[in-house]
Amino acid sequence: GVYNSGFVPGYLDAYRRDRKLLDEVSPDSLRVDGGLGSPKYIIFSNPPLVSGNLQGIRYSFRQVDWFVSLLRDHQVLPYWCYSYIPEILTGTEKSFRRPPVDVEQWGKIVASVAKHFRDKGLRIGYHEIYNEPDNRDFFRGTVEDYNRLYEHGVRAIRDVDPEAKVGGPA
Repeated sequence: GVYNSGFVPGYLDAYRRDRKLLDEVSPDSLRVDGGLGSPKYIIFSNPPLVSGNLQGIRYSFRQVDWFVSLLRDHQVLPYWCYSYIPEILTGTEKSFRRPPVDVEQWGKIVASVAKHFRDKGLRIGYHEIYNEPDNRDFFRGTVEDYNRLYEHGVRAIRDVDPEAKVGGPA
């Protein structure tokens, strides 16, 4: 398996350009930063994967579907990381690295993404809850904060896909 950070401008453009190299390298899997919350124009954020407000959450799966389909077409199994906090759950700090202001809503968002994959027939090999929560550059919460994210994330994914392989932290 291989990994590619989503914190690289032009992430999807590079895959469009270099997609034939997937066959040459022939990885079994690719770990993907899912980008539920991230700075603009990095990781599935143009338009954002998750936007709106708590009364009306919107999803834009166009980029995600293209990317996961690309991997499928090249026999690469995505390992999906539910990374970072969507802006609508960041509160007044607007930091995608802080714990969500509403962990129940975070779980609902994770469930919606996992259900989307399942309903579209886009197989995910492994669902990972968050990215490196012990690294302060990625998560600025406590161990207890992460454990709440993990519990809600695992339950949410298994509610919509009981056969999903779910784990973490990275």
